[in-house]
Amino acid sequence: MFNKFKSYKNKVAIYDESQNLSFNKLLIETNKIKKKINKRSLILLISENSIGTIISYIFCLLNNHVLIIIDSKSSEKNIKNILSKYKPDYIFCSLRYTKYIKKNFEKIFDFYNNFLFKNKIRVKKKLNKNLCVLLSTSGSMNSNKFVKLSKKNIKSNTLSIIKYLKLKSNDSAISSLPISYSYMLSVINSHLQVGGSIAVTSTSIVQKKFWSFYKKSKCTSFNGVPYNYEILSKVGLNNLKIKSLKYITQAGGKLEKKFNLELIKFCNKNKLKLFTMYGQTEASPRISYLPPN
Repeated sequence: MFNKFKSYKNKVAIYDESQNLSFNKLLIETNKIKKKINKRSLILLISENSIGTIISYIFCLLNNHVLIIIDSKSSEKNIKNILSKYKPDYIFCSLRYTKYIKKNFEKIFDFYNNFLFKNKIRVKKKLNKNLCVLLSTSGSMNSNKFVKLSKKNIKSNTLSIIKYLKLKSNDSAISSLPISYSYMLSVINSHLQVGGSIAVTSTSIVQKKFWSFYKKSKCTSFNGVPYNYEILSKVGLNNLKIKSLKYITQAGGKLEKKFNLELIKFCNKNKLKLFTMYGQTEASPRISYLPPN
């Protein structure tokens, strides 16, 4: 995964409303973190839709660490349960979570509004050599049980998606879903693997700021779950209309028939491809699709 970043050089990889990072800069940032973490470690990422979260994620994949990803909206109880059960060696998070971890962890590095904390007590763990990511399924956000994914799982899924969506280096997507969600991670993986880009925003599709940034970003795709398209049906699917848009994907559950027909009609009218997909976090995660025709 991500073995071609050097060849993409100064092409923009990730950006938000105020800054952007090229693939070269992305590698520079991950190398800075590498100096702070030497051995293969178990790392908890309290994920937000931010550049810092994506840097943390890419660092772990590039450097063979085992990463637990949980969403920033996880309850305090859930975060404490995970810390107690898994005893991570390090934590990536924003400062708002220091109240949960200040007793046992010390801050050792900061970057892009994200912070790296080190466990003061290193507990020996036997990490399976193939283990790469521990990820919650969409239905178990309040559980401390995770799906185990290997780098091979993630890579084979990524390459498959690149192939059937015919992704190129000029493709781009916006973070329309939480980065901790396997579907959004899959979008990030597939775009960055080919040298494409990700527009990162913490705003949601019910906010005007999201659509302003989406149009400014000139994305070539939009990716959503049924909730996204049900909301868009109410506020207007025309929010999606930008010249750069080539296709739309829908996964994360079955879309109700009336919304599905509305979306199909919209795509036909605007000459957009619609890929309806099925996925499972256990399978890293998008595993089947219906061709647009």
